[in-house]
Amino acid sequence: MAQIGYYNYYGVKYKNNVESVTDYHRVREIAYNKDKLSSNAQDPNAGYSGASRRLQLGLNDYASSLREQFSNEGDLREYLGQKYFGRGMIYTDRWENPQAYAMFENDLHMAMFGVPHNPINDPRSDYSQENWKEYDTRVQKERHDGISSQFAKLMNNLVDIKDSSLLISFNPYDMSDNIKTNVLLDGEQNAKTRAIEQLLSRDTNAKNAFYYTLNLERNNLDNASIAKFRAFESAKNFANVDLRDFRVENGSFISSSGDDLMQLIKDGISKDEKIKNDYKGAAYEYAKQNIDILIAAGGWDNVKDLDLKIAYNTKDGFYLPNINIQT
Repeated sequence: MAQIGYYNYYGVKYKNNVESVTDYHRVREIAYNKDKLSSNAQDPNAGYSGASRRLQLGLNDYASSLREQFSNEGDLREYLGQKYFGRGMIYTDRWENPQAYAMFENDLHMAMFGVPHNPINDPRSDYSQENWKEYDTRVQKERHDGISSQFAKLMNNLVDIKDSSLLISFNPYDMSDNIKTNVLLDGEQNAKTRAIEQLLSRDTNAKNAFYYTLNLERNNLDNASIAKFRAFESAKNFANVDLRDFRVENGSFISSSGDDLMQLIKDGISKDEKIKNDYKGAAYEYAKQNIDILIAAGGWDNVKDLDLKIAYNTKDGFYLPNINIQT
């Protein structure tokens, strides 16, 4: 489960910046339960505050997956706009589609700040644990139907797999901008599988298929393996170096030429104009957190690779191998 609490993940100006994720609701709970009277006492788990907390708990892991997939606010807004309105959100949605607007705002704020915007008009604010399970199942099915339909359209008039099944394996440890794939058709490679690999290599198709699979498998994956992938991505994106070229030495990753990985990442982040100044510290801490997990394990070779596979057929769309998704 992702850490719960407030943080300015996208470095938005005029928002409070804290050094680490801070659970202000828990702070209020502790203050409320002290053995003394307060003229301003208010149960943080009742009323508006309680509804906000229920939303925060229910959406926390989903918000974490959104942050992992969307590195900037614009792409995040566009995705959520399409999810709730079939287009970008417009101002009149506030009163024309109040429930959809409330859900859009709360998803957005949870991803950007780790806290919901406003529980009013959001039907999920009164969800029970069973309701959240049903909601998660519905969201998973919507994601499944959406990406399966997109993939079918991409293959249309290019590759006809008829009643056969595809098995797509991902290699996320590549220094290119995309993620490498290996495709099997009924257990074999042929001209069709090579065409599908080319299809996935376009734009960010493979990356989006990978993140869909990662979110689907998240609860079945080793946390250290996830940290290994994230550490590799940080080294590549922030310092343009391959983490596999570094060894653990005195509690740090050091290259053959003596360069310290975290210093290279720090320098890269400071020079990267695409990262807002207010977010540079958060970007560094994110990288360090995952790299420290790898260091604690003894280095690259001591942690299993992130081994992800997804299957596909025309009847069921995408599904985990041997675990079919009901549609």
